[in-house]
Amino acid sequence: MLPNIGLYSTRIKRFDDLKEGARVGVANDPVNQGRGLLLLQKAGLIRLRDGVGAKGSVNDIVANPRKLKFAEIEGPQLVRALDDVDLAQGYPAHFVNAGKPQVAGAGLLYSGIDDEYFAIRFVTRENNATDPRVARFIRIYQESPAVRKQLATSFANNDKLYSLPWLKQ
Repeated sequence: MLPNIGLYSTRIKRFDDLKEGARVGVANDPVNQGRGLLLLQKAGLIRLRDGVGAKGSVNDIVANPRKLKFAEIEGPQLVRALDDVDLAQGYPAHFVNAGKPQVAGAGLLYSGIDDEYFAIRFVTRENNATDPRVARFIRIYQESPAVRKQLATSFANNDKLYSLPWLKQ
């Protein structure tokens, strides 16, 4: 399962409406900040130094034509900070868990399946890799209607908030 991230705003409806000098909330931890910055780059708002990918930080921004000002905030707190910034990255699940599923589904852009590197993975010790019980567990997780129903419920029954990489064609 891949929890997507999104770009959210209570002040703008389109990226074109984002004014010069706007405040943008990004996660303050390295993994999530990198994902958020890649999404901002995908939106055409910034450009990161070549080659940094998801390891990028605000220090790796090489083009910022709108002179956006970045506020580094604890990931889960981006839900609360949304009213204090012009644009923020966020995990839809944080909005759902905060009782704001309508906000979770109103993102301007979501990461999607291209962000597959960040999918939740099942790992095992090498000596268990071929254990049929492990294969059965993974098969149940990926094919069970009950698991699919719970995933959908956890993401406010909105399939743009998460991806299932094993269904990728």
